[in-house]
Amino acid sequence: MFVPEEVISLAREVLDTTLGQATYQASKVTQWTETLIDEVLKRLVALKKPYKYLVTCALLQRMGAGLHASTAEYWDAATDGHAHITWENRTIYCMMTVFGLSI
Repeated sequence: MFVPEEVISLAREVLDTTLGQATYQASKVTQWTETLIDEVLKRLVALKKPYKYLVTCALLQRMGAGLHASTAEYWDAATDGHAHITWENRTIYCMMTVFGLSI
């Protein structure tokens, strides 16, 4: 069974390590998102669970603006799942979603 709490903890570790006290720089957003997604995927695969994973990541400059996002899934709710992670520091806001689809 997909365990969102396990995925959230794993993703937060990656976010803390990668972004930590970084200051938002638009020129680094592509690099950061690629690093975050790659590292989360590596750690998920290392768990050796029978899932295919999909990871999305949005980084925003914290300026007080709002962002609304949604997803819809058609899957087996007994085995598949997702985890939504929000993370922020003084200048960066991150929204990450991890989907786990049972193989």
